[in-house]
Amino acid sequence: MASFKPSIPLTSDSAASVPSTRTSGEVNVIMGPMFAGQTTALLRRIKSEGNNGRNVAMIKSSKDTRYAID
Repeated sequence: MASFKPSIPLTSDSAASVPSTRTSGEVNVIMGPMFAGQTTALLRRIKSEGNNGRNVAMIKSSKDTRYAID
């Protein structure tokens, strides 16, 4: 089984004394079989979070060329 190795340190002694300017966030993954409503759930969540004043980022791989090139 492969192990996860972060590309940047998750903790640092020097960073502990410096006030953080980062904001917290989340990564949400929606999974399921085809035609199970993942896109609908994603669009609803995006609308809901945007209406609540949160910033939302949608990321699409450049390797995914199934529909159109964005």
